[in-house]
Amino acid sequence: MKRLVAWVFVLAILLSSTTSVLADNIEGHRKEAEEVNQNIDDTKQLLDNVKGEKSKVAQQLETIEKDIRSKEEELELIQKELDDTIVLLEETRTELKKAEDEAREFEDLMADRLCAMYTMQDTSYLELLFGSKSLNEFLDRLEMIKFMITYDNQVFDKMLDLQNTIREKEQELKEQEETIRDAKADISKQKSIIEDKKQERLQVMAELEEEEQQYIKELDILEQTSKDLEKTIQRLLKERELARQKEIERQEELKKQQEEQRRKEEEAKKESDSEQNKEDKSGNDSGDKSQGSNPKDQDRGSNDKPEGGNKDGGNEYTGGTLTWPVPGYYSITSTYGNRWHPVYGGYRMHTGIDISGGGIDGKNVVAAADGVVILSEFFGGYGNTVVVDHGGGITTLYAHGSQLLVSAGQKVTRGQAIMKVGTTGTSTGPHLHFEVQKNGSHTNPLPYLGR
Repeated sequence: MKRLVAWVFVLAILLSSTTSVLADNIEGHRKEAEEVNQNIDDTKQLLDNVKGEKSKVAQQLETIEKDIRSKEEELELIQKELDDTIVLLEETRTELKKAEDEAREFEDLMADRLCAMYTMQDTSYLELLFGSKSLNEFLDRLEMIKFMITYDNQVFDKMLDLQNTIREKEQELKEQEETIRDAKADISKQKSIIEDKKQERLQVMAELEEEEQQYIKELDILEQTSKDLEKTIQRLLKERELARQKEIERQEELKKQQEEQRRKEEEAKKESDSEQNKEDKSGNDSGDKSQGSNPKDQDRGSNDKPEGGNKDGGNEYTGGTLTWPVPGYYSITSTYGNRWHPVYGGYRMHTGIDISGGGIDGKNVVAAADGVVILSEFFGGYGNTVVVDHGGGITTLYAHGSQLLVSAGQKVTRGQAIMKVGTTGTSTGPHLHFEVQKNGSHTNPLPYLGR
């Protein structure tokens, strides 16, 4: 019977220890759930920022489209002006050609006249005048000669003026055409610059849309991780409640057995006292009474057994300085604290340290101290993750592994391989993300590592 009671005590202690481990496990999952929810809020904020940037770029594209349409309208106007100038230039050239043709005709007429005068046997204007037979004829011939000379000079001067005017107009139109062509080239260049800017903004818009889709996908993953965490915590709570109920049942069973043991002992004592009383009738009452009291005291002493045990079931942390989790690789690429996130962007709290280096992929990750594995599974953005409880509220977390080498509930020793380095989860390359948590809250791991 005493052995049975002892086993019941042992089972109670084990159940208390299991309850403690479950409590730590639940608290760890709750902490992770809070971090996931924070990541969800951060991702939603980043998504809102991307949408805001998209809105700005869309407004910029709208302005650029207006500028392009404006330049196209300017080009249409300048092209019309150029077309009109070219038409005027062609008309002017036609007029110039006509004037040149008339000048050539006049020159031919003058040549014919000079030729006719030459064939008059050297007859001059004076001979023509003095050959007049009367004064009236003389005056008529004089007026005719004056008219011919004046007409010839006027026509010649007019032709020269017309040619000069047309040439000046042609030069002016050529200069105007050149100015218009330069303006057209300048507007075309401006339009080209605006179109390049449009292509640049379109590229930015495409990148923002891709980033938006990435955040939406990441948000879906985080929300699913949050749901999985919630289910895990609920499962662990049920397991803890079940363990607690079993412990209560064991303790009640223990009390029943103790009561039964006491009852039997009391009955045995009563029988013993009854027999002793019969012997007392023979005249040995006082001695017998004293002998009856001693067993009673001894029985009471024998029943003073410890009840319960260490309900917490955990040990204080005695690991001292933690062992470096990736032997031979000591490069810290990201420290504990706020940092620019390599995947999501923006400054965020980095809850541990990242250890990396050439050839680290696939290397062993070792337990930093003796302890019990309370989690070993793929866990959202952490990828393949191991969490070890070292007692005294100290746990260590190892993330992004390529392969898990231990399972939950397994005891591990300092330096034992528990995982392989990888790049699972939200990661940009092979490395180990290492965390130290004290009472469920992350803290700087370096002081625990002696660095």
